[in-house]
Amino acid sequence: MSLSSHLNYSVSKFVLISLLACLIAGVLPAQDLATRPSPELVRVDEKMPGILIKLRYATVQNFTGKRIYPANATAWLRPETVKQLKIVQQVLRKQGYQLVIWDAYRPAWAQEKLWEACPDENFVAPPKQGSRHTRGTTVDVGMADLQGNLVEMPTDFDSFSPQASHYARNLSRMAGEHREILRQAFFKNGFSGVPAEWWHYDLIEWNRYPLLP
Repeated sequence: MSLSSHLNYSVSKFVLISLLACLIAGVLPAQDLATRPSPELVRVDEKMPGILIKLRYATVQNFTGKRIYPANATAWLRPETVKQLKIVQQVLRKQGYQLVIWDAYRPAWAQEKLWEACPDENFVAPPKQGSRHTRGTTVDVGMADLQGNLVEMPTDFDSFSPQASHYARNLSRMAGEHREILRQAFFKNGFSGVPAEWWHYDLIEWNRYPLLP
């Protein structure tokens, strides 16, 4: 065997051993989220050109303080979700605002990392149950003006506090107004929400869709 062939064989053997080790440990290498993670999903920025995508879990600016997604990650959703999201974006633009996507489809391995950081069902879905995000039917969003400047909202994204509730009262006038504008745009156009998180919206009948890897 030539030196070159021997090296190629050694590299291939190393890769195979590494993959087997991952399987034995029950952990597969993380998807990069820059390429299609599942055939059921579409890339949001290709279907909604100009949409502001600022995935918080691709940065350290999230409740874990760590980067969960790779830095090149982008947003993926089911086509049905994107169809309704386009309508929401149109409604907001008529009022002088636009969406900012903090999170969209979330792989199962990423949900496990969030659970490790905060194993509390009041704030994070247990991996065994699965997150609505992992179905491709859910978005976490903020709101910006048409120049891309973030507008005031009740709290920052992933704030596990009473102020993050849709029913929080002790807010500034602007934060309350913006929360209501965002909520009405989603609720009137095919989405529902969860009481504790002003940023979280689910496609209606999200539970009809299966969990994805």
